[in-house]
Amino acid sequence: MMFMGPGIAGGRVVGGTDATFKAKTFNPSTLAEDPNGIRIKPEHIQKALRELAGVADSEPARQFPLSAGTQSLRLFMP
Repeated sequence: MMFMGPGIAGGRVVGGTDATFKAKTFNPSTLAEDPNGIRIKPEHIQKALRELAGVADSEPARQFPLSAGTQSLRLFMP
C-alpha cells in the first residue's frame, strides 16, 4: 500500500517480506526489522489510520472494534 497526504511522513517504507514472501517481523517501537518483533497486520494499519484521522474513539470506530490488544504503531508519522 502507498499512502500520501497531510500528516503522513514521506520517503520511507515500513514492512516487507523475505525471499519466500513470508512477512518479516518488526520492532513495534522503532519499526526496524527485528527477528523478535511482530508482523504488521491489517488491524495495525486500520488503527494507525483511525488515529491519524482522529476517529479512533468515535462511535463508528466502536461499532467496528479491532482485535483486542492491537498495538498502536507509528506507521504514518516520523
